[in-house]
Amino acid sequence: SDRQPLESGNELVAISGRVINPTDQEQQVPPIRAELGDRQTKMVVHRWTIAPPARVLAPRSSASFNSAEVDVPKGGDELTVTLGTAS
Repeated sequence: SDRQPLESGNELVAISGRVINPTDQEQQVPPIRAELGDRQTKMVVHRWTIAPPARVLAPRSSASFNSAEVDVPKGGDELTVTLGTAS
């Protein structure tokens, strides 16, 4: 991940990663959920959903994803990236 300050006082947060299918079967790829939280208070500062890089991954394959979120409030020192929708 990468964070850059903006003139507004907020930040630009950019993340990239890879979705991997380690199985021998084709797998659906759900949306990717990113959350920026405050480690001390356990509060979520900002969350967003990233479109999957592919709808389906072939066996033993992978796909890269990138996301940039603008005007993320300052704060938050813990980034969590998960597959699937919010619970």
